[in-house]
Amino acid sequence: MASPQWLARRLQPQSQISNAIYDVFFKRSSAMMLTVMVTATTSGIIYDYAMNGIWDRVNKGVRRIIPEAVAAAGPCWRRS
Repeated sequence: MASPQWLARRLQPQSQISNAIYDVFFKRSSAMMLTVMVTATTSGIIYDYAMNGIWDRVNKGVRRIIPEAVAAAGPCWRRS
């Protein structure tokens, strides 16, 4: 039985780069888990940094409450 053309095109040999990436990052489950954890942590840090930058840019010039002034005003939540 002859294989269809689409199957023959799909079964081409892979490049050395893709083989190296597979061998380093995905071949063993421990390497894959390490890759996932490092990628997730790095993505989270980059996301936090970007969102803080956007937040600071949007809220530039907005007056912030100074913690010393709040402490000097005393505990306003207590009822006498």
